[in-house]
Amino acid sequence: MLYAYGFIGLFTIGGLTGLFLAAIGVDVHVTDTYFVIAHFHYIMVGGTIIGLSRWASFWWPKISGRRYPEGLAKLAAGIIFVGFNLTFFPNSFSVISECRGVITHIRRSSRCSTCCHPPAPLFLASAI
Repeated sequence: MLYAYGFIGLFTIGGLTGLFLAAIGVDVHVTDTYFVIAHFHYIMVGGTIIGLSRWASFWWPKISGRRYPEGLAKLAAGIIFVGFNLTFFPNSFSVISECRGVITHIRRSSRCSTCCHPPAPLFLASAI
């Protein structure tokens, strides 16, 4: 049941970020930023990882003939949920200062040309 709660939590966070992307006034400013990447990962990857983990914990006894330890299943669900949020939640705050896809450091007329370097603390936090 913890995997179901984790799926609902991750999908809800992704859905709430989708509300911002649905508003054209906000979407114009967050297009091509890590906010969109975080939204995509919360919706697509979060649901897939939690779903596959739930599948593995449910079918493990039927495949191997041995019971899956319940304590390990709860620990795995917590590690996946917390680890996923620690990885992708900081990307939601990168919308202010980082545009993805900037290869060169040549100044252009777009707003992305002024912010070629990612904010180090946010990406260090997401890498931990």
